[in-house]
Amino acid sequence: MANGPATLLLSGTASGYTKKSEATGDPVMDMWLGFPGHLRRMRRRGDWERVADLNVESHVSLQGVVTTSRSQRSARQTTLSWERLSEEDADFLEEIALTSPQPDGTVAVVDPDAVQRNLLTAEHSRGRPSPGYQSAATEHLHGVSGAGTMAVGMYKGMRVMCTRGVESGTEISWRHAYYGDRGWPVMPGWPVYFAADTEDTVMGFGRVRLKFHDWDGNVLKSAAGEDGSGMCEADAPDGSAFVSPRLVLTDDVPDLEMLGAARMAYAKFDAEDYRPLGNGCPVYSVVEYSDEPFMPWRDVSIELQEVRAHAYR
Repeated sequence: MANGPATLLLSGTASGYTKKSEATGDPVMDMWLGFPGHLRRMRRRGDWERVADLNVESHVSLQGVVTTSRSQRSARQTTLSWERLSEEDADFLEEIALTSPQPDGTVAVVDPDAVQRNLLTAEHSRGRPSPGYQSAATEHLHGVSGAGTMAVGMYKGMRVMCTRGVESGTEISWRHAYYGDRGWPVMPGWPVYFAADTEDTVMGFGRVRLKFHDWDGNVLKSAAGEDGSGMCEADAPDGSAFVSPRLVLTDDVPDLEMLGAARMAYAKFDAEDYRPLGNGCPVYSVVEYSDEPFMPWRDVSIELQEVRAHAYR
């Protein structure tokens, strides 16, 4: 099927933008799951259990030295269960388990706790790289378009995410663990709020933008915050499936500069508040499904395994 012409909407405070971008949509309060652009609101949240498999192994040498090793990423396993579901909601869960319309068969889960706290990854929310060196520690978290690179620095004994050699016009993206530069799942009308630390960070030398994409990655809208504020907010336009936070540099920053902690949510928050640890808005595959009829309702349970496309190499 051929794609029709796309209309790009611009708002914000950048040169040529018509007005400051503001979000006016109602905060997301319920659980949504399904496929980006086609998420379904569950009328009941259901019971929720999430376990992170740390994959830790220990070894004791003949001399009594104890060492441990673990995988770089702890994949999460989640169980969702509902009692007395309506036929319509139960059919939807059965559909995503048995007849997924997506080629990869994955399911996005947007839960109300994460959308009001922090949808970014744990690393994003603390401004830290992953284990490993340079590209292996940074490339799955951020993309760079233009001059400069992401780098790993040290600050008060801690590893921190940094930029090196960026120039005016360079764009830095926050990457979703599965969807990459397309960003985080969103639905039309949802409000999106982003804020990052600006003190002693590169965020003070640029402007935050929120780019809204359709499923194919076409940009539907680009909203901009004030230069140097580290903040931006906007409502998702019609046709939205993803939102991607970006930083566009307005000055040259040749030296190593920290990126800083960040927060993104689908409910308004005070930019000066504590930055909650990021949830990452993981994407899952359905690994088990059970359905117990209790006419006219049904008790349904699904088990989900987190999957990642943008992982360490």
